[in-house]
Amino acid sequence: MAWLKSLGSLFKPRPGGDGTGFYYWVKCRRCGEVLRVRADRRFDLEQDFGQDGDVVAGYVLHKEVLGQRCPQLIQLEVRFDRSYREVARSAEGGEFVPAPEG
Repeated sequence: MAWLKSLGSLFKPRPGGDGTGFYYWVKCRRCGEVLRVRADRRFDLEQDFGQDGDVVAGYVLHKEVLGQRCPQLIQLEVRFDRSYREVARSAEGGEFVPAPEG
């Protein structure tokens, strides 16, 4: 049955991402619910042209998240450089938390 466990681990998302997406865990400031958020780099990221305006300086993610426990809307903003490396993050109405173990 060990092979069945290893098969199940193939479908479990990795903490950092899955090739085309990024995973974040955020905690609601009002009720404490922890939510997993997936952002797809192909569809969810906007180009950020910076001050020059002609060359893509990086990418930005704007995402609104709503949990099941309360009506608190959490607004996420994550900024990336041109190589999709995270350079800044903020969460209004919540806070980023580490990925849960297991």
